Parts: sequence; structure tokens; C-alpha cells
Amino acid sequence: MRLLLLFCLTLAIGLSAAELDLGSLQWTNANYFWTWDGPSQPLIDRNLSGGKITLGGKNFDKGICGHTGFSIVYNVNKQAESFEAVIGVEETDAPGDKKHLNEESGIILIIKVDRQELINHTITIGSEPVKVNVDLRDKTQLEIMASYHKHFFRQRIGIGNPVIRSSTPEKLQETLKSEYCKYENALHYSPEYPAAPEWEAITVTKTSFNDYDNAYNINNGKISMTILPEAGGRIVSFRENSSQDDFIYARVPTSKNRLLPRGRASDANGSGHFMRIQPGTFFYPADPILKYGSYDIEFPSDGRIIMTSQTSPVFLLKYQYEIQVAPEKNSVRIISRILNAAPFVYEVGIWSITRIRQEKIRQIRLPTEQENPQNPCVIDRFKVLKSADSILLSDINLNPESGEFKCYAIRSEVNAELIDGRRFAIQYLLPEYDSTFYPVHLFSGKLFFEIESHGKVEQCKPEACVELAEIWFIN
Repeated sequence: MRLLLLFCLTLAIGLSAAELDLGSLQWTNANYFWTWDGPSQPLIDRNLSGGKITLGGKNFDKGICGHTGFSIVYNVNKQAESFEAVIGVEETDAPGDKKHLNEESGIILIIKVDRQELINHTITIGSEPVKVNVDLRDKTQLEIMASYHKHFFRQRIGIGNPVIRSSTPEKLQETLKSEYCKYENALHYSPEYPAAPEWEAITVTKTSFNDYDNAYNINNGKISMTILPEAGGRIVSFRENSSQDDFIYARVPTSKNRLLPRGRASDANGSGHFMRIQPGTFFYPADPILKYGSYDIEFPSDGRIIMTSQTSPVFLLKYQYEIQVAPEKNSVRIISRILNAAPFVYEVGIWSITRIRQEKIRQIRLPTEQENPQNPCVIDRFKVLKSADSILLSDINLNPESGEFKCYAIRSEVNAELIDGRRFAIQYLLPEYDSTFYPVHLFSGKLFFEIESHGKVEQCKPEACVELAEIWFIN
């Protein structure tokens, strides 16, 4: 078998380093992926059909196999010297492949070390596997991914003879077991939630929401909102006190299903207000610890609420939401933060998302584009909206399943006129206009309308944070 020697990223490793079969080591976390037989995590020493892993016409007794959507993470915490393997598209066809045998398919192999992408290489069916050699000295984390290429069904990754070299093999094994336990503990973290504080001019009530017992309602005399620290710190309700009609799309998973393993929990029908990490593909698949895990909540002073996630051992960061409410105001300030818990610097930004019930919206109004005619709104894949400052949903004729708007707005503000005549607005407190990112991004789905903002991606130092602030108005 001829190997494609594309990647050699290690320097000379001392002869004293022991070679450990990666398949025998405990991963920190592994994503679930699709197979013909149902969702699966990576298989050790066999392919998805139960036989030996085959790459480039050669069988491997030792290896790891999976399908795209594949992500396997090892937090080695400076206890490893290098990783080496032969990686390609696993060649064994499954019975379900019969209709797809003539399709060109493959995978995009991605390897990250300390959240930095070192390898991004497309491997197609029939092409030679690649030999990978990656330096792990003084590194914290190794992630191996197989991302989607063409024609989904045969996108199977095979990792042949995967070896980790370590001069402290027993300590590495202990470290990996400890990191796995750390992930499981964070996933199932369940704090004792405090009683509601007694503030002078704002009423906080501990309540329930669907089948969650630890929700909090905040009422400042003008507006009322409900937050759910028990399910990812989500804002699940926001309305004027003069109206009982809530317009926030608030479909959260049942409490028993909110912590489905990574790869099996989705934000597709997620609720209310939440954030994702930028760049999005760089932090995929998402971690349920951040999405729907139990957050700590604190009330440090009148009108301030802070909800903080557990550390994600996959992404080595925390989410935090701060809500600031003043008495008798028809607005609230929301600050989304990402806290770097890693011992290294990496680039990260915030993607803020708020979902509104589709049937509650009459009109979406954007800031005028006349001051910047070179960057008009872009609707549903490059259809131009000519310098208008409003969008009538009935005029767009969107695909009922989805349709996107992206807008370079002079002011990062979106106004939603609701069917009862009220106005809900979000103003994003972003830095000066920058044509390298969309400050406002709108998405129309079948069930909800999504108002988004993409903050800048920044260098985030250890124990530092990035944040994106926004103000919600209702009248």
C-alpha cells in the first residue's frame, strides 16, 4: 500500500517514549454519528459492518472507525509526545450502500491541537490514505474529526494503527480517565438552586417552566421575563405586563432529554435566547454542557442576574449570561460572555440568537441602508432588497422551511412589529461597522423567526473573556 505522506508535524521524539494504542485509551468525549444501524460512537478495532478496518486495500487489526459527524477528543494535559496514524476513507460497503455505490464520496479530515486546526485535508473514496504524525509535546488537547464531503452515506473514516507516544504512559492513562470523569460530572451537574432574592423595586419569583422546577420570573413593573438556568441559562419568556401574550419561541427539551450525548442534542428547535460559539464550524459538534446543562445562578445586586455554565472539557470554556433590569423600564440589557478555561490562547467570538414565534410577527424592520448603498441587505441567497428599511414577511415569498437575510446595518438594530401592534426591538452594542462580518443576521424558519448577531472573533487569553451586549425593548 502506498501512503500519502502529507503530514509530519512532529520533531524527533526521544526513544524512551512508550507507544500506546489510541483505541485502548479512554477518550475525553466522542460524538455520536449516523450509521445505517442507528446512532453510534466510534468503534474500536472494527469497521461499521463489524469486520476489519480497510484502508487503501490493507486491513488493520488496530484502529478506530466512524462516520462523518465524527469527533473524538483526548485531553492529554501535557502527558503525550506525539500522535501517529494512517487515516482514510474506510472501504467496506454496507448493505444500505447499494443505491449509492456510483456516488463520489469522501471525508474532510480535520485534526486540531489545542483548538488550532493543524490538518484540513479532503480524502475521497479510492484515494490513498494519509499518514499523520502530530507533535503533542506541552499540548493540552487532541481532536480528530471527519467532516462532511459529498454524498453522505459512504462518508466513513478509518484510523489505522493509531498510536500515542508518551514518556509517562501510566500518568497519561490516569489523566485520560480523570478527564472523562470530569466531562461526565459536568454533564450531569445539578446544583441546589437558591431562593428568589428580595429586591426593593423588582420582584423575582422562583417558579416552574414545563417540567423544570427551577425557573425564575423577573418583573420590574413594566415587563416580565422568565429565565431557565436549569436548561442552559435560556430566556424563555419576555412580555409587557399589560399583555399576557408571549412571543418568545420557548420549546425546550424535556428535562430528562436535555442532556442527550454530544451529537444527539440539537438546537434546531431550541428555545428563547442563547448563544453559539464563533467560528461555528470550528466548535462543532456542540456540547450539551453549554447548550442545555445546568447553570449556576447568582443575584449579586438588585437588578443583576448572572448564570454560568460548567466548564466544557471539549471546548475548555464556559458560557455566562448577565441580565440587567431596572425598575419601571421597558428594556433589559443582556450580556453574553465566553470565559476561556484553557491554558492557551485561541480565537473565539459570540453568536447571539433570539427566537420569536413566527405567527406573532407582522413585520421586520431594519435600519436604513441609505448611508451605505454599497452594502444593501441580502435576502435568501443574494436577492437584493433595494435600500428599504423594512421587510414585510408576506412580500418575501420565502421557502416555508427556511430563508435567510443578512444585513450590513449602519446601526445594529432589528425591530419586530408584532401582530397585536406592539414593537419588540433588539439593539446590539457592537464596535464600529466592519464589513468583515454581518452584525445582523435574520433567519426565517417554519416555527420561529431568528434574530442573530455575530460579534467579532477575538484572541481570548486564559481566564479572560469575550462578550456581546444587547438591549431588548418592548412597547
